Amino acid sequence: MTLDETFSPVGPLASLAGYQHREPQVVYAQRVSEAIESQRPALLEGPTGSGKSFGYLVPAIAHAVAEGLTVLVVVPTKSLQDQIAGKDLPDLQSVLPHPFAFAVLKGRSSYGCLSRIHGLPGGRKWKPLRQWADETEVGEIASSPLEPHQYPFATITADD
Repeated sequence: MTLDETFSPVGPLASLAGYQHREPQVVYAQRVSEAIESQRPALLEGPTGSGKSFGYLVPAIAHAVAEGLTVLVVVPTKSLQDQIAGKDLPDLQSVLPHPFAFAVLKGRSSYGCLSRIHGLPGGRKWKPLRQWADETEVGEIASSPLEPHQYPFATITADD
């Protein structure tokens, strides 16, 4: 399936809620595809809401699947990472004709530090945090029971 077909108003992306065909997005995706194929960098930009994420994800996924390769996407903010991992990639998995898997990697400051958490003073204040630390499978600090203003992140993250 070509990029034009994928991004067309009747293509697989059109079945996604809120998807709108945008010609600049197709051009963006074509430039990304050309850069991947030629193994040369491309400097591309577009305004917020122009479909840049799909513009680079779709050709990168298509190339990776066709060649049996892995793609690494690095983004500047956690919110964009959450959007891509929580919405965009699952949406693409549901409509693209080629299956693919993805994983999310975050920096150390996103995870609690068990030794620091268990080294906090005793008492009821930190009990929910200790219980969370004992039960969590991933340890992402954002999933802990406490609000960020209740503790200094440096105290319980792995950065120090």
